Amino acid sequence: EQPLYEVDERRPVLATYIGSAKVERKCTSGGPCAGSTRERCAAGCHNVRPAVVAQLTAHANDSAQPSRWIGFGAPGGVGKDAFTAMLRSTFCIEPPGDTLTRKGIYDAIQCGCIPVVFRRDAAFLEQLAFSSVVPYERMWMHVPEEDVGQLVQRLHAVPMHAISARRALLSRWSRSLAFPS
Repeated sequence: EQPLYEVDERRPVLATYIGSAKVERKCTSGGPCAGSTRERCAAGCHNVRPAVVAQLTAHANDSAQPSRWIGFGAPGGVGKDAFTAMLRSTFCIEPPGDTLTRKGIYDAIQCGCIPVVFRRDAAFLEQLAFSSVVPYERMWMHVPEEDVGQLVQRLHAVPMHAISARRALLSRWSRSLAFPS
């Protein structure tokens, strides 16, 4: 069976985020404080989406490797075009969604697009499928919430050998994390 991607390939797009900007500051945990408008809810959530969109939009025309935001409702924001975008991107930005984790993490893994997450605490890790076995922390890039303003610079600084090592793990674990609909 032919893989969708090569572990050592250089991709034309640095980072892609497929999702809503959700500019309102509400809890995204789906827990008891869902909808809270506090800066940080009881589950420890912080809405980093507006900062992510601002970073990617500001670097959309970088000559070396641009970044992309594909908003929901935008042309190409869903379906096959979204997977094409992930296959062309080195990193897939995965801020918390309606729950702490997102389906996009698993989609990114299938496409060899390194997930970028903003949490890695026990509450976050426990929501991931097979988290006691799958080495998620070695497959993704973690950017602390307070460093979102430097997101693109941090991703540009990741050396190719680290990208290849993470993609090798994505390739190794992708079949275990394929959830057919």
